[in-house]
Amino acid sequence: IKIISEPVLEAYVNTLYQYQVEVFSNDLDNLSFTLNTAPIGMEIDEDGLITWIPASEGLYEVEVEVNNSLGGSDIQIFTINTITLNQVNNLFSCIWNNINNELLNSNVQGALSYLTVSAQLKYESVFNNLLANMPDIIDSLSGIERVYLSSNLAQYSLVRSVNGTERIFFILFTRVEGNWLITSM
Repeated sequence: IKIISEPVLEAYVNTLYQYQVEVFSNDLDNLSFTLNTAPIGMEIDEDGLITWIPASEGLYEVEVEVNNSLGGSDIQIFTINTITLNQVNNLFSCIWNNINNELLNSNVQGALSYLTVSAQLKYESVFNNLLANMPDIIDSLSGIERVYLSSNLAQYSLVRSVNGTERIFFILFTRVEGNWLITSM
């Protein structure tokens, strides 16, 4: 028996944290999951889904154990870094501002580095075509506001004035190998 999943190592205060423990075992029908060490309020269900809503920022140790009916077991130990929503908002604002600064400096490749591969393919020609107008476009944007946040997905909105009309646009971030990248906007 072996735990084969990688834990989510970041959580947000007052926001649902989820981590699905995945296991390789010859006896998948008779698994039992236990949290040997966990912060207050963290739970694991019979299928190995860990859920928790952290109340405060900090570092939290977790030890999860899985057993099967054949006597096999495995333990995974990890630390979750919990941050406040203000810190999260600052992180995403920083990413968004970095993209805008790269575009203002005519560095399309630098801006694309903040996007997923599929988004890079979609937006490279858009960025290149709009590069001359980018200062005016960026000046017409509001700051970004959080709409939705989970362990691996975040949605933010912004307002842009287009021909005197306020329009709402959405930015979708996804976590790829531990890094937040834009997948659509």
